[in-house]
Amino acid sequence: MPAYLINEELAGNRLDKFVCEKLEISRNLCKKWIEEGYITVNNKTSKGSYTLKLNDNVCIEEVEVEEYQI
Repeated sequence: MPAYLINEELAGNRLDKFVCEKLEISRNLCKKWIEEGYITVNNKTSKGSYTLKLNDNVCIEEVEVEEYQI
């Protein structure tokens, strides 16, 4: 499970935007994974619109991308 510690440069970004850029996936797919709990912030579920803060820990569970093709 990849985990990212948010630094000063990344703080202030939306969770969904950050994940989409890191994983190079569509925003719709990213939103679905966030809603389903595959992506958490500080071990808690969150909304895609969550604004990342310094030292947040973003965890992404491994998901088969083929299962979620849109």
